[in-house]
Amino acid sequence: MEPLLTTRRMLLRPYESGDAAAVQRVMSHPQVYAFTAHVPHICTRAYAARWIRAAQSAMRRRVSYEFAAVDRSSGAYLGNIGIVRVSGDPLTGEITYWIDPAHQRRGLATEGARAVLHWAVQTLGVRTVTGCCMAHNVASRRVMEKLGFQFVTRSPHALLKDDTWVDLDHLIWRHPQ
Repeated sequence: MEPLLTTRRMLLRPYESGDAAAVQRVMSHPQVYAFTAHVPHICTRAYAARWIRAAQSAMRRRVSYEFAAVDRSSGAYLGNIGIVRVSGDPLTGEITYWIDPAHQRRGLATEGARAVLHWAVQTLGVRTVTGCCMAHNVASRRVMEKLGFQFVTRSPHALLKDDTWVDLDHLIWRHPQ
C-alpha cells in the first residue's frame, strides 16, 4: 500500500503521471531553480515526467519517498516534500522539500515536512534525518530548525550553481531514544 499523509491543509501522496504539468510549472519557476541543487534551469514536460517516474521507482524500491503536496480543498499542486536516501541500520534519510513560490511563506513546507518526518519515524523506523540547504536560503534552514534539526556545519564552496560556488549548510535531526 502506498503511503498517503494528511495535514491540516495538505494531502501528501505518491506522484502520478498526470502530475507532470504541475511539476513542470513549479520546477520552472526561477525561485525554485535558484534554491535547489538538482532542478534544471529549464524544466521540460519530458524532464518532469522522467523525474516522476524516478520518484515512483524509488518509492517502490523503498529508498526514497517523494510526495506530491496538494491542497486538501482545491487539489492544487503545492510542491514536493519527501525523505530521500533512506538506508542503513539504524535507518537514516534526508529531508527534502520545495514549495510553489505562489504558496510560500504560509508554513506549508514546515507542515508537510513535519508530517513526513513523523511518518518516516513511525512507519519506516528512521532514527536520524539530515538536511542540507544553500547557506543563503534562510527560509529553508528555518523550516528544518522548526522541526528540531540542529546545525552541524557549513561546507564552503560545496555546490557549483550557475558558475558560482555556493556554501551549503548541513543540519541533523535525531530521534530521541
